[in-house]
Amino acid sequence: MEAASVPYLTTKTRPPRRARGVIARPRLDAFLELARSRPLTTIKAPAGFGKTSLALSWVEILTAAGARVVWLSLAPEDDNEERFLRYVAAAVRRACAGASEAAPDWMVADLSIPIDRRVEWLIEELAAQPEDIFLFLDDYQEITQTSIHDGVSLLLRRAPENVHLII
Repeated sequence: MEAASVPYLTTKTRPPRRARGVIARPRLDAFLELARSRPLTTIKAPAGFGKTSLALSWVEILTAAGARVVWLSLAPEDDNEERFLRYVAAAVRRACAGASEAAPDWMVADLSIPIDRRVEWLIEELAAQPEDIFLFLDDYQEITQTSIHDGVSLLLRRAPENVHLII
């Protein structure tokens, strides 16, 4: 199925609700200060050890501090270059510009445009934002496509200082 024909799910670009009864982890929350100074932060632990819960705690802290938070929940069906880009672009637009949650035209209009060029356009959009931007890619382990990894790598290499990727 073509990525452009897949229904857009707004819930993928919003942080999930935090579970009730989650134990506060101030020691782990303190690592957010390191994430603020780095282009990439990975949260790594076995399944069920609270990676998403920690990320959601950071989202709350960042949002309260006025930072822009971009969230994308990934699933196996997102391991498609066009679909991935469509959702990243929509999540960025939703969080940074308050614009329509539909994917920007430049991301999906001409699928023959190479991923690196579309990532460069995304970088320009991120660079235009005055605030720090924290892009959370939850469940990134679901992504296996080399072209997507190459695009994320390009984003990391060329992103402005205000962009922080948290996987």
